[in-house]
Amino acid sequence: MDMMLIIQNATAVLKDRLLEHAVLVIENGVIKDILQMNPPDCAGCDVVDADGMLVMPGMIDIHSDAVEKEIEPRPDIRFPIELALSQLERRLASQGLTGVFHSLSFAGGDGVRDDRIAKSIIVQIKQRPRSVIRNFVHLRYEITNFESLPLVGELLQSGSVDLFSIMDHSPGQGQYQTMEDYAHYVRKTYRLPEEQIARIVEERLTRRKMVSAETLTGIVHSAVEQRIPVASHDDDTVAKIQWARSAGVSIAEFPINMETAEQATAKKLFVLVGAPNIARGGSHNGNLSALDLIKAGFANIVCSDYYTASMLYAVFKVAEAIHDLPEAVKMVTLNPAIATRKDKMFGSLEQGKQADLIIVGSCGELPVVHKTFVNGKLVYSGDYWNYQANAKQNDYKIAADI
Repeated sequence: MDMMLIIQNATAVLKDRLLEHAVLVIENGVIKDILQMNPPDCAGCDVVDADGMLVMPGMIDIHSDAVEKEIEPRPDIRFPIELALSQLERRLASQGLTGVFHSLSFAGGDGVRDDRIAKSIIVQIKQRPRSVIRNFVHLRYEITNFESLPLVGELLQSGSVDLFSIMDHSPGQGQYQTMEDYAHYVRKTYRLPEEQIARIVEERLTRRKMVSAETLTGIVHSAVEQRIPVASHDDDTVAKIQWARSAGVSIAEFPINMETAEQATAKKLFVLVGAPNIARGGSHNGNLSALDLIKAGFANIVCSDYYTASMLYAVFKVAEAIHDLPEAVKMVTLNPAIATRKDKMFGSLEQGKQADLIIVGSCGELPVVHKTFVNGKLVYSGDYWNYQANAKQNDYKIAADI
């Protein structure tokens, strides 16, 4: 039986322009047509009035740490994976995310970053029979975690991974430019005695010296052979970008400086920056401004990183900076879809694509999601009520009672 949905009176965010008075015709979860002004006659169709609000593609987040925090909100306090996933995806739908690449780190750490636990989370994500949004796996491999290489290779071969990234969080480069930068990170994260921090720093340095370029290139090639997109992480030199491109990397995550981002762009890599950086007006680590990179033309994908609620807010901050809302929207929709080879079905409002979309209005100066559709089905609906007016009524009633 054909299922028809009409979304009318919308301002549709298309790839290159805004279409006012738009009408989206959705049949069996697929966008059948995008019209203007006059909706088709359709007895028995579901009709949604967008009331002039924006209708844009659902956001696709290709680097989200949220699943780790949902499963383990405090150190050594873990909740059942299915409970965490079911609650997380409902929250993500309310924030306008219709596709999320859950980032799982194989870093040889404790808790959710223990290799075996990370694997079990991946398996459960892939085996879920039903879901609210589209859930994908982003496997992050720390290059000094030699012990996990067989397990990582197994997961790459099994079809469980949708995006693969290589990370190097050793001190003296990347995100931690000095030994003290890394020691400070360990200190504030784990609150360990200074002598133990010194041992951790020394161990990470020793392991970094043992990394084999051949092994690293081999693991990247393993992913590429499985047609899995590969990202590099925290690149801080032109040489790293050149190596990454030659190895088969196609995405540069969080470049540390303008020169590196410029080189990544010149090499036609997608360059990814964090929405929290944009929303807060700068990096929490004192690194490069994401908005500066975007304005310079050296970044084209925005991800949630560690705070999913920042995604939609960041879109409008970017649009304000570059004076182009459709281009800003592409940074959280079409561009990540292209980078992860999902663009044939997702990422833009076009005929023949899946109807993953959101209706966006505002609450004061904040953009808010009113409705989220995945595969043409309503998975979230929320509206604000007038708190101040209601509060005044309640105050009056309380006074009368007294």
